Amino acid sequence: MSHRLASFKGPSTPSSSPVPKQTTKSPAASPSRAVESTYHRKTRAALLELRGLTEFWEDLVLLDGLKAARSLVDARTDLDNALALAPNRLPRQRIVAPKIELMEKRIAELDLVILKLQKQFRKMNAAVDGLEAVLIDAHRAKGCQWASEEPLWVTWSLEKFVTAIPALLPPYHRSLNSHIALVDTLRSHSVSFEDARDALAKWIEQPWLEDDGWEAAWEDLCTAEVDKCYDAGINAFDTANIYSNGLSEEVLGRALKKHSIPREEVVIMTKVYYGLSRDPNETLLNTDMEAKGYVNQYGLSRKHIFDSVKASLRRLQLDYVDVLQCHRFDDDTPIEETMNALHDVVKAGYVRYIGMSSCYAYQFHAMQNYAITNKLTPFISMQNHYNLLFGVGAIPWSPLARGAVTRPIEQQLKGAQTTRAETDFMPPTVYTQHISNRTVIERVEEIAAKHGAKMAQIGIAWMLAKEGVSAPIFGTTSLKNLFEAVDAIHIKLTAEEIKYLEEPYQPMPVLGIGARD
Repeated sequence: MSHRLASFKGPSTPSSSPVPKQTTKSPAASPSRAVESTYHRKTRAALLELRGLTEFWEDLVLLDGLKAARSLVDARTDLDNALALAPNRLPRQRIVAPKIELMEKRIAELDLVILKLQKQFRKMNAAVDGLEAVLIDAHRAKGCQWASEEPLWVTWSLEKFVTAIPALLPPYHRSLNSHIALVDTLRSHSVSFEDARDALAKWIEQPWLEDDGWEAAWEDLCTAEVDKCYDAGINAFDTANIYSNGLSEEVLGRALKKHSIPREEVVIMTKVYYGLSRDPNETLLNTDMEAKGYVNQYGLSRKHIFDSVKASLRRLQLDYVDVLQCHRFDDDTPIEETMNALHDVVKAGYVRYIGMSSCYAYQFHAMQNYAITNKLTPFISMQNHYNLLFGVGAIPWSPLARGAVTRPIEQQLKGAQTTRAETDFMPPTVYTQHISNRTVIERVEEIAAKHGAKMAQIGIAWMLAKEGVSAPIFGTTSLKNLFEAVDAIHIKLTAEEIKYLEEPYQPMPVLGIGARD
Protein backbone atom coordinates (compact mmCIF):
# COMPACT_ATOMS: atom_id res chain seq x y z
CA MET A 1 0.00 0.00 0.00
CA SER A 2 2.77 2.43 0.75
CA HIS A 3 4.14 1.35 -2.61
CA ARG A 4 0.90 2.49 -4.26
CA LEU A 5 0.92 5.76 -2.36
CA ALA A 6 4.50 6.56 -3.22
CA SER A 7 3.94 5.88 -6.93
CA PHE A 8 0.77 7.94 -7.23
CA LYS A 9 1.32 11.00 -9.41
CA GLY A 10 -0.78 14.12 -9.68
CA PRO A 11 -0.38 17.50 -11.33
CA SER A 12 2.39 19.47 -9.68
CA THR A 13 0.91 22.94 -10.23
CA PRO A 14 -2.54 24.32 -9.42
CA SER A 15 -5.03 24.57 -12.25
CA SER A 16 -6.07 28.04 -13.35
CA SER A 17 -8.59 29.63 -11.07
CA PRO A 18 -12.17 29.84 -12.42
CA VAL A 19 -12.68 32.92 -10.26
CA PRO A 20 -10.44 35.98 -10.72
CA LYS A 21 -8.46 36.90 -7.65
CA GLN A 22 -9.79 39.91 -5.79
CA THR A 23 -7.64 43.00 -5.43
CA THR A 24 -9.21 43.97 -2.14
CA LYS A 25 -7.95 42.69 1.15
CA SER A 26 -9.38 39.33 2.09
CA PRO A 27 -11.69 38.87 5.04
CA ALA A 28 -10.32 37.49 8.27
CA ALA A 29 -11.93 34.08 7.75
CA SER A 30 -10.92 33.21 4.19
CA PRO A 31 -12.99 30.53 2.38
CA SER A 32 -9.71 29.09 1.09
CA ARG A 33 -8.62 28.55 4.69
CA ALA A 34 -11.89 26.80 5.36
CA VAL A 35 -11.32 24.55 2.34
CA GLU A 36 -7.81 23.81 3.56
CA SER A 37 -9.05 22.94 7.04
CA THR A 38 -11.79 20.71 5.64
CA TYR A 39 -9.39 18.67 3.53
CA HIS A 40 -6.88 18.45 6.34
CA ARG A 41 -9.59 16.92 8.53
CA LYS A 42 -10.64 14.53 5.77
CA THR A 43 -7.04 13.53 5.11
CA ARG A 44 -6.36 12.94 8.80
CA ALA A 45 -9.52 10.83 9.12
CA ALA A 46 -8.51 8.76 6.09
CA LEU A 47 -5.00 8.28 7.45
CA LEU A 48 -6.32 7.19 10.84
CA GLU A 49 -8.66 4.70 9.17
CA LEU A 50 -5.80 3.31 7.09
CA ARG A 51 -3.55 3.08 10.13
CA GLY A 52 -6.20 1.17 12.10
CA LEU A 53 -6.70 -1.28 9.24
CA THR A 54 -2.93 -1.68 8.93
CA GLU A 55 -2.53 -2.42 12.64
CA PHE A 56 -5.19 -5.13 12.42
CA TRP A 57 -3.42 -6.64 9.38
CA GLU A 58 -0.15 -6.66 11.31
CA ASP A 59 -1.87 -8.52 14.18
CA LEU A 60 -3.28 -11.08 11.75
CA VAL A 61 0.17 -11.81 10.36
CA LEU A 62 2.17 -11.65 13.59
CA LEU A 63 -0.34 -13.54 15.73
CA ASP A 64 -2.78 -15.71 13.76
CA GLY A 65 -0.58 -16.28 10.70
CA LEU A 66 2.59 -17.21 12.54
CA LYS A 67 0.72 -19.35 15.05
CA ALA A 68 -1.13 -21.29 12.34
CA ALA A 69 2.00 -21.79 10.24
CA ARG A 70 4.01 -22.83 13.28
CA SER A 71 1.33 -25.32 14.30
CA LEU A 72 1.38 -26.82 10.81
CA VAL A 73 5.16 -27.17 10.91
CA ASP A 74 4.92 -28.78 14.37
CA ALA A 75 2.31 -31.24 13.11
CA ARG A 76 4.53 -32.23 10.20
CA THR A 77 7.48 -32.62 12.57
CA ASP A 78 5.37 -34.88 14.82
CA LEU A 79 4.57 -37.04 11.81
CA ASP A 80 8.23 -37.32 10.79
CA ASN A 81 9.30 -38.13 14.34
CA ALA A 82 6.55 -40.72 14.75
CA LEU A 83 7.65 -42.50 11.59
CA ALA A 84 11.32 -42.32 12.55
CA LEU A 85 10.98 -43.47 16.15
CA ALA A 86 8.03 -45.90 16.00
CA PRO A 87 8.76 -49.63 16.35
CA ASN A 88 8.80 -51.45 13.01
CA ARG A 89 6.18 -53.90 14.21
CA LEU A 90 3.43 -51.25 14.32
CA PRO A 91 1.36 -50.76 11.14
CA ARG A 92 2.31 -47.51 9.41
CA GLN A 93 -1.37 -46.61 8.90
CA ARG A 94 -1.93 -46.73 12.65
CA ILE A 95 0.95 -44.27 13.10
CA VAL A 96 0.17 -41.98 10.19
CA ALA A 97 -3.63 -41.64 10.37
CA PRO A 98 -3.93 -39.44 13.51
CA LYS A 99 -0.96 -37.32 12.45
CA ILE A 100 -2.43 -36.72 8.98
CA GLU A 101 -5.76 -35.79 10.56
CA LEU A 102 -3.99 -33.23 12.76
CA MET A 103 -2.13 -31.80 9.77
CA GLU A 104 -5.39 -31.38 7.84
CA LYS A 105 -6.83 -29.50 10.80
CA ARG A 106 -3.80 -27.20 10.90
CA ILE A 107 -4.06 -26.59 7.14
CA ALA A 108 -7.71 -25.58 7.57
CA GLU A 109 -6.68 -23.12 10.30
CA LEU A 110 -4.04 -21.62 8.01
CA ASP A 111 -6.56 -21.36 5.16
CA LEU A 112 -8.85 -19.38 7.47
CA VAL A 113 -6.04 -16.95 8.30
CA ILE A 114 -5.33 -16.44 4.60
CA LEU A 115 -9.01 -15.68 3.98
CA LYS A 116 -8.89 -13.09 6.75
CA LEU A 117 -5.77 -11.54 5.22
CA GLN A 118 -7.40 -11.32 1.80
CA LYS A 119 -10.50 -9.70 3.30
CA GLN A 120 -8.38 -7.23 5.24
CA PHE A 121 -6.41 -6.27 2.14
CA ARG A 122 -9.63 -5.47 0.31
CA LYS A 123 -10.56 -3.12 3.14
CA MET A 124 -7.11 -1.55 3.13
CA ASN A 125 -7.16 -1.00 -0.62
CA ALA A 126 -10.58 0.63 -0.33
CA ALA A 127 -9.13 2.94 2.33
CA VAL A 128 -6.22 3.81 0.03
CA ASP A 129 -8.66 4.59 -2.78
CA GLY A 130 -10.61 6.84 -0.43
CA LEU A 131 -7.45 8.64 0.64
CA GLU A 132 -6.41 9.18 -2.95
CA ALA A 133 -9.85 10.61 -3.75
CA VAL A 134 -9.56 13.09 -0.89
CA LEU A 135 -6.13 14.19 -2.10
CA ILE A 136 -7.31 14.62 -5.68
CA ASP A 137 -10.28 16.73 -4.54
CA ALA A 138 -7.97 18.77 -2.34
CA HIS A 139 -5.61 19.38 -5.23
CA ARG A 140 -8.44 20.52 -7.48
CA ALA A 141 -9.68 22.87 -4.78
CA LYS A 142 -6.28 24.51 -4.60
CA GLY A 143 -6.93 26.30 -7.89
CA CYS A 144 -10.05 28.03 -6.60
CA GLN A 145 -8.72 31.11 -4.85
CA TRP A 146 -11.15 33.58 -3.35
CA ALA A 147 -8.45 35.57 -1.59
CA SER A 148 -5.21 37.24 -2.50
CA GLU A 149 -3.12 35.08 -0.17
CA GLU A 150 -2.54 31.35 -0.73
CA PRO A 151 -2.78 28.62 1.91
CA LEU A 152 0.67 27.39 2.89
CA TRP A 153 0.09 23.88 1.56
CA VAL A 154 -0.80 25.18 -1.93
CA THR A 155 2.93 25.37 -2.70
CA TRP A 156 3.19 21.60 -2.29
CA SER A 157 2.64 19.49 -5.37
CA LEU A 158 0.30 16.55 -4.96
CA GLU A 159 3.26 14.25 -5.60
CA LYS A 160 5.15 15.76 -2.68
CA PHE A 161 2.11 15.53 -0.42
CA VAL A 162 1.41 11.90 -1.28
CA THR A 163 5.01 10.70 -1.00
CA ALA A 164 5.15 12.27 2.47
CA ILE A 165 2.23 10.17 3.70
CA PRO A 166 4.23 7.02 4.62
CA ALA A 167 6.17 9.11 7.13
CA LEU A 168 2.85 9.74 8.89
CA LEU A 169 2.30 6.03 9.38
CA PRO A 170 5.34 4.83 11.35
CA PRO A 171 6.23 2.10 11.86
CA TYR A 172 3.68 0.18 9.80
CA HIS A 173 4.50 1.36 6.28
CA ARG A 174 7.95 -0.20 6.42
CA SER A 175 6.68 -3.72 6.96
CA LEU A 176 3.95 -3.27 4.34
CA ASN A 177 6.55 -2.30 1.80
CA SER A 178 8.79 -5.24 2.72
CA HIS A 179 5.98 -7.76 2.29
CA ILE A 180 4.94 -6.56 -1.18
CA ALA A 181 5.47 -9.99 -2.76
CA LEU A 182 3.26 -11.64 -0.16
CA VAL A 183 0.68 -8.90 -0.58
CA ASP A 184 0.51 -9.39 -4.35
CA THR A 185 0.08 -13.13 -3.95
CA LEU A 186 -2.67 -12.93 -1.36
CA ARG A 187 -4.57 -10.25 -3.28
CA SER A 188 -4.61 -12.18 -6.54
CA HIS A 189 -7.95 -13.89 -7.24
CA SER A 190 -6.22 -16.47 -9.45
CA VAL A 191 -4.01 -17.80 -6.66
CA SER A 192 -5.02 -21.13 -5.15
CA PHE A 193 -5.01 -21.87 -1.44
CA GLU A 194 -1.98 -24.08 -2.00
CA ASP A 195 -0.02 -21.25 -3.62
CA ALA A 196 -1.13 -18.84 -0.89
CA ARG A 197 0.00 -21.26 1.82
CA ASP A 198 3.35 -21.69 0.09
CA ALA A 199 3.80 -17.92 -0.19
CA LEU A 200 3.03 -17.40 3.49
CA ALA A 201 5.31 -20.28 4.49
CA LYS A 202 8.19 -18.88 2.42
CA TRP A 203 7.63 -15.42 3.89
CA ILE A 204 7.69 -16.82 7.43
CA GLU A 205 10.98 -18.60 6.76
CA GLN A 206 12.68 -15.39 5.60
CA PRO A 207 14.68 -13.38 8.13
CA TRP A 208 12.82 -10.35 9.37
CA LEU A 209 15.73 -8.00 8.79
CA GLU A 210 16.22 -7.02 5.17
CA ASP A 211 19.30 -4.86 5.60
CA ASP A 212 23.00 -5.50 5.06
CA GLY A 213 23.55 -5.95 8.80
CA TRP A 214 21.85 -7.28 11.91
CA GLU A 215 21.46 -3.69 13.10
CA ALA A 216 18.64 -2.81 10.65
CA ALA A 217 16.16 -0.31 12.03
CA TRP A 218 13.03 -2.41 11.72
CA GLU A 219 11.34 -0.91 14.70
CA ASP A 220 7.90 -2.40 14.13
CA LEU A 221 9.24 -5.95 14.12
CA CYS A 222 11.60 -5.34 17.02
CA THR A 223 8.82 -3.92 19.18
CA ALA A 224 6.62 -6.88 18.27
CA GLU A 225 9.34 -9.24 19.52
CA VAL A 226 9.64 -7.32 22.80
CA ASP A 227 5.87 -7.62 23.29
CA LYS A 228 5.87 -11.36 22.53
CA CYS A 229 8.84 -11.92 24.84
CA TYR A 230 6.97 -10.23 27.66
CA ASP A 231 3.82 -12.27 26.96
CA ALA A 232 5.94 -15.44 26.98
CA GLY A 233 7.25 -14.63 30.47
CA ILE A 234 10.63 -13.16 29.50
CA ASN A 235 11.19 -10.19 31.80
CA ALA A 236 14.88 -9.32 31.33
CA PHE A 237 16.08 -7.28 28.35
CA ASP A 238 19.80 -6.74 27.78
CA THR A 239 21.14 -3.98 25.53
CA ALA A 240 24.11 -1.61 25.35
CA ASN A 241 24.82 1.93 24.27
CA ILE A 242 27.02 0.74 21.40
CA TYR A 243 24.46 -1.68 19.92
CA SER A 244 23.45 -0.13 16.59
CA ASN A 245 25.12 3.07 17.77
CA GLY A 246 22.40 3.76 20.34
CA LEU A 247 19.44 2.67 18.21
CA SER A 248 18.96 -0.55 20.18
CA GLU A 249 18.27 1.40 23.37
CA GLU A 250 15.91 3.77 21.54
CA VAL A 251 13.86 0.94 20.03
CA LEU A 252 13.66 -0.93 23.34
CA GLY A 253 12.49 2.23 25.11
CA ARG A 254 9.80 2.91 22.52
CA ALA A 255 8.70 -0.74 22.61
CA LEU A 256 8.15 -0.59 26.38
CA LYS A 257 6.06 2.56 25.92
CA LYS A 258 4.10 1.32 22.91
CA HIS A 259 2.98 -1.90 24.56
CA SER A 260 2.47 -0.32 28.00
CA ILE A 261 4.75 -2.87 29.65
CA PRO A 262 4.80 -2.15 33.41
CA ARG A 263 8.22 -0.82 34.38
CA GLU A 264 8.29 -2.68 37.68
CA GLU A 265 7.76 -6.04 35.95
CA VAL A 266 10.86 -5.97 33.73
CA VAL A 267 14.61 -5.87 34.28
CA ILE A 268 16.40 -3.52 31.88
CA MET A 269 20.15 -4.02 31.55
CA THR A 270 22.50 -1.82 29.55
CA LYS A 271 26.26 -1.27 29.39
CA VAL A 272 28.92 1.41 29.63
CA TYR A 273 32.43 1.51 28.16
CA TYR A 274 32.26 2.05 24.42
CA GLY A 275 31.61 5.46 22.91
CA LEU A 276 29.15 6.40 20.17
CA SER A 277 29.93 7.84 16.78
CA ARG A 278 28.39 11.13 15.64
CA ASP A 279 27.60 9.33 12.39
CA PRO A 280 24.52 7.14 13.05
CA ASN A 281 25.69 4.63 10.42
CA GLU A 282 29.15 4.18 11.96
CA THR A 283 30.19 2.05 14.93
CA LEU A 284 33.60 2.89 16.40
CA LEU A 285 35.83 0.82 18.65
CA ASN A 286 37.59 2.66 21.44
CA THR A 287 40.94 2.29 19.73
CA ASP A 288 39.58 4.39 16.85
CA MET A 289 37.86 7.07 18.90
CA GLU A 290 40.71 9.19 20.18
CA ALA A 291 42.26 9.37 16.72
CA LYS A 292 38.95 10.81 15.50
CA GLY A 293 38.65 13.38 18.27
CA TYR A 294 36.38 11.54 20.71
CA VAL A 295 38.46 12.43 23.77
CA ASN A 296 36.98 11.39 27.16
CA GLN A 297 33.99 9.82 25.41
CA TYR A 298 34.76 6.17 26.06
CA GLY A 299 36.12 3.90 28.80
CA LEU A 300 35.25 3.72 32.50
CA SER A 301 36.28 7.17 33.64
CA ARG A 302 33.99 9.05 36.01
CA LYS A 303 33.08 11.54 33.28
CA HIS A 304 32.17 8.93 30.70
CA ILE A 305 30.23 6.76 33.14
CA PHE A 306 27.94 9.65 34.12
CA ASP A 307 27.62 10.95 30.55
CA SER A 308 26.92 7.48 29.16
CA VAL A 309 24.32 6.58 31.81
CA LYS A 310 22.38 9.81 31.30
CA ALA A 311 22.44 9.34 27.51
CA SER A 312 21.24 5.74 27.86
CA LEU A 313 18.35 6.84 30.08
CA ARG A 314 17.31 9.42 27.48
CA ARG A 315 17.34 6.82 24.71
CA LEU A 316 15.49 4.26 26.83
CA GLN A 317 12.99 6.90 28.06
CA LEU A 318 13.48 5.58 31.61
CA ASP A 319 14.25 7.13 34.99
CA TYR A 320 16.64 4.32 35.90
CA VAL A 321 18.13 1.06 34.62
CA ASP A 322 18.06 -2.06 36.75
CA VAL A 323 21.58 -3.26 35.96
CA LEU A 324 24.44 -1.19 34.52
CA GLN A 325 27.24 -3.44 33.28
CA CYS A 326 30.81 -2.48 32.45
CA HIS A 327 31.14 -3.77 28.89
CA ARG A 328 34.91 -4.26 29.12
CA PHE A 329 37.74 -3.64 31.60
CA ASP A 330 39.41 -0.24 31.21
CA ASP A 331 43.21 -0.51 31.43
CA ASP A 332 43.61 3.28 31.31
CA THR A 333 41.40 4.25 34.28
CA PRO A 334 42.22 3.47 37.93
CA ILE A 335 39.90 0.91 39.50
CA GLU A 336 39.30 3.35 42.36
CA GLU A 337 37.84 5.96 40.01
CA THR A 338 35.64 3.44 38.20
CA MET A 339 34.17 1.79 41.31
CA ASN A 340 33.51 5.11 43.06
CA ALA A 341 31.75 6.45 39.94
CA LEU A 342 29.63 3.30 39.67
CA HIS A 343 28.71 3.62 43.35
CA ASP A 344 27.73 7.25 42.81
CA VAL A 345 25.40 6.56 39.86
CA VAL A 346 23.65 4.02 42.10
CA LYS A 347 23.36 6.54 44.94
CA ALA A 348 22.07 9.16 42.47
CA GLY A 349 19.20 6.84 41.51
CA TYR A 350 20.21 6.37 37.87
CA VAL A 351 21.06 2.70 38.43
CA ARG A 352 19.80 0.03 40.82
CA TYR A 353 22.63 -2.54 40.52
CA ILE A 354 25.95 -2.88 38.71
CA GLY A 355 27.53 -5.80 36.88
CA MET A 356 30.61 -6.70 34.87
CA SER A 357 31.02 -8.17 31.41
CA SER A 358 33.83 -9.89 29.54
CA CYS A 359 36.97 -9.51 31.60
CA TYR A 360 39.63 -11.72 33.14
CA ALA A 361 38.97 -13.26 36.54
CA TYR A 362 41.77 -11.30 38.23
CA GLN A 363 40.32 -8.02 36.89
CA PHE A 364 36.86 -8.84 38.19
CA HIS A 365 38.32 -9.88 41.55
CA ALA A 366 40.31 -6.65 41.88
CA MET A 367 37.29 -4.45 41.16
CA GLN A 368 34.92 -6.45 43.37
CA ASN A 369 37.41 -6.62 46.24
CA TYR A 370 37.95 -2.84 46.12
CA ALA A 371 34.20 -2.22 46.26
CA ILE A 372 33.61 -4.56 49.19
CA THR A 373 36.65 -3.35 51.15
CA ASN A 374 35.62 0.30 50.77
CA LYS A 375 31.90 -0.33 51.39
CA LEU A 376 30.92 0.62 47.83
CA THR A 377 28.28 -0.98 45.61
CA PRO A 378 29.55 -4.42 44.51
CA PHE A 379 28.88 -6.25 41.26
CA ILE A 380 25.84 -8.52 41.37
CA SER A 381 26.35 -10.21 38.00
CA MET A 382 28.94 -11.30 35.47
CA GLN A 383 28.14 -11.55 31.75
CA ASN A 384 30.66 -13.78 30.04
CA HIS A 385 30.95 -15.89 26.92
CA TYR A 386 29.26 -19.21 27.67
CA ASN A 387 27.78 -21.98 25.53
CA LEU A 388 28.16 -25.70 24.91
CA LEU A 389 31.50 -24.94 23.27
CA PHE A 390 32.82 -22.32 25.66
CA GLY A 391 33.63 -21.40 29.26
CA VAL A 392 31.69 -20.54 32.42
CA GLY A 393 29.45 -17.63 33.42
CA ALA A 394 26.21 -16.44 35.00
CA ILE A 395 24.52 -14.18 32.40
CA PRO A 396 25.89 -15.92 29.31
CA TRP A 397 26.18 -14.20 25.96
CA SER A 398 26.23 -16.16 22.70
CA PRO A 399 24.61 -19.25 24.28
CA LEU A 400 24.18 -20.81 20.83
CA ALA A 401 27.75 -20.03 19.73
CA ARG A 402 26.47 -17.58 17.10
CA GLY A 403 24.45 -20.35 15.50
CA ALA A 404 27.21 -22.97 15.53
CA VAL A 405 25.12 -25.37 17.66
CA THR A 406 21.92 -24.77 15.68
CA ARG A 407 22.96 -26.44 12.41
CA PRO A 408 24.46 -29.80 11.46
CA ILE A 409 28.23 -29.58 11.21
CA GLU A 410 28.14 -30.90 7.62
CA GLN A 411 26.19 -27.83 6.52
CA GLN A 412 28.60 -25.48 8.24
CA LEU A 413 31.68 -27.10 6.76
CA LYS A 414 30.11 -26.73 3.31
CA GLY A 415 29.80 -23.00 3.84
CA ALA A 416 26.16 -22.70 4.95
CA GLN A 417 25.80 -19.79 7.36
CA THR A 418 23.20 -18.45 9.74
CA THR A 419 21.62 -15.06 9.07
CA ARG A 420 23.80 -13.44 11.71
CA ALA A 421 27.02 -15.15 10.60
CA GLU A 422 26.67 -13.59 7.16
CA THR A 423 27.38 -10.13 8.62
CA ASP A 424 28.93 -10.86 12.03
CA PHE A 425 32.34 -9.48 12.89
CA MET A 426 33.23 -12.80 14.55
CA PRO A 427 33.62 -15.49 11.84
CA PRO A 428 31.81 -18.83 12.39
CA THR A 429 35.08 -20.71 11.93
CA VAL A 430 36.08 -19.51 15.39
CA TYR A 431 33.99 -22.45 16.62
CA THR A 432 33.98 -25.04 13.84
CA GLN A 433 37.77 -25.08 13.33
CA HIS A 434 38.15 -27.15 16.52
CA ILE A 435 37.63 -30.90 16.08
CA SER A 436 36.23 -31.29 19.60
CA ASN A 437 33.60 -28.65 18.86
CA ARG A 438 32.50 -30.51 15.76
CA THR A 439 31.90 -33.56 17.92
CA VAL A 440 29.82 -31.50 20.33
CA ILE A 441 27.70 -30.15 17.46
CA GLU A 442 27.15 -33.68 16.13
CA ARG A 443 25.96 -34.78 19.57
CA VAL A 444 23.61 -31.80 19.81
CA GLU A 445 22.06 -32.91 16.52
CA GLU A 446 21.76 -36.46 17.84
CA ILE A 447 20.05 -35.40 21.10
CA ALA A 448 17.74 -33.05 19.17
CA ALA A 449 16.55 -35.91 16.97
CA LYS A 450 15.95 -38.02 20.06
CA HIS A 451 13.74 -35.33 21.63
CA GLY A 452 12.07 -34.31 18.37
CA ALA A 453 13.39 -30.80 18.98
CA LYS A 454 15.48 -28.16 17.23
CA MET A 455 19.22 -28.12 17.81
CA ALA A 456 18.95 -24.59 19.18
CA GLN A 457 16.44 -25.80 21.76
CA ILE A 458 18.89 -28.43 22.99
CA GLY A 459 21.61 -25.78 23.33
CA ILE A 460 19.34 -23.59 25.44
CA ALA A 461 18.00 -26.53 27.46
CA TRP A 462 21.56 -27.54 28.33
CA MET A 463 22.35 -24.02 29.50
CA LEU A 464 19.20 -23.74 31.60
CA ALA A 465 20.18 -26.98 33.33
CA LYS A 466 23.49 -25.53 34.51
CA GLU A 467 23.70 -24.28 38.07
CA GLY A 468 24.40 -20.57 38.38
CA VAL A 469 22.95 -19.53 35.03
CA SER A 470 20.54 -16.66 35.67
CA ALA A 471 19.47 -15.57 32.20
CA PRO A 472 21.05 -16.74 28.94
CA ILE A 473 21.07 -13.93 26.38
CA PHE A 474 19.96 -14.87 22.89
CA GLY A 475 19.21 -12.66 19.91
CA THR A 476 16.71 -13.43 17.17
CA THR A 477 15.60 -11.89 13.90
CA SER A 478 12.25 -13.70 13.71
CA LEU A 479 9.31 -14.48 15.96
CA LYS A 480 9.49 -18.08 14.76
CA ASN A 481 12.96 -18.50 16.29
CA LEU A 482 11.83 -16.64 19.40
CA PHE A 483 8.94 -19.05 20.00
CA GLU A 484 11.23 -22.03 19.45
CA ALA A 485 13.73 -20.66 21.97
CA VAL A 486 11.01 -20.13 24.56
CA ASP A 487 9.79 -23.70 24.04
CA ALA A 488 13.22 -24.91 25.16
CA ILE A 489 12.14 -24.41 28.78
CA HIS A 490 9.96 -27.51 28.41
CA ILE A 491 12.89 -29.73 27.39
CA LYS A 492 14.54 -31.50 30.32
CA LEU A 493 17.84 -33.20 29.60
CA THR A 494 18.87 -36.20 31.65
CA ALA A 495 22.15 -36.27 33.55
CA GLU A 496 23.42 -38.82 31.03
CA GLU A 497 22.55 -36.55 28.09
CA ILE A 498 24.27 -33.56 29.69
CA LYS A 499 27.38 -35.63 30.34
CA TYR A 500 27.28 -36.93 26.75
CA LEU A 501 27.11 -33.38 25.37
CA GLU A 502 29.93 -32.06 27.57
CA GLU A 503 32.29 -35.02 27.22
CA PRO A 504 34.15 -33.83 24.06
CA TYR A 505 34.72 -30.30 25.44
CA GLN A 506 38.29 -29.01 25.52
CA PRO A 507 39.47 -25.68 26.96
CA MET A 508 39.15 -22.84 24.47
CA PRO A 509 41.07 -19.58 23.95
CA VAL A 510 39.45 -16.58 25.64
CA LEU A 511 37.11 -14.51 23.44
CA GLY A 512 35.43 -11.16 24.00
CA ILE A 513 37.82 -9.65 26.54
CA GLY A 514 39.80 -7.00 24.69
CA ALA A 515 38.48 -3.68 23.43
CA ARG A 516 38.44 -5.00 19.86
CA ASP A 517 36.54 -8.21 20.71
